[in-house]
Amino acid sequence: MKKKLLVLGMLVCASCGGRHKAEQSSSQPGPTAKIVFDGTSASGMAPLYEQLDASTSTCADWCADYAWDFGDGSAASHDGWVTHVYSKDGTYSVTLTVTDGSGATGTATADITAAGNSGN
Repeated sequence: MKKKLLVLGMLVCASCGGRHKAEQSSSQPGPTAKIVFDGTSASGMAPLYEQLDASTSTCADWCADYAWDFGDGSAASHDGWVTHVYSKDGTYSVTLTVTDGSGATGTATADITAAGNSGN
């Protein structure tokens, strides 16, 4: 009797059309967000020009979105590679949130310090 139940269970699962894939993928790790300073550094004189790269972030299937919060109140960006200018002195926390094709997210942060321009 046990063998028949096992075979029946396999047939039922095979006939579901793969609806259990979401359950299987939920055990996979979520995206890993990575911020790379592309030829720029995390500190300098204001106005500080930054080039930030998210392309080394990893997702199980594919990365659907890169959301950048620059920490200075400016509009967010949704590109994998971005430029941004910090025009005033201060320390800013830039946050990158990567979303994969199934909607899972991963986040990374980095501090950026613009200093030395006392006129700002």
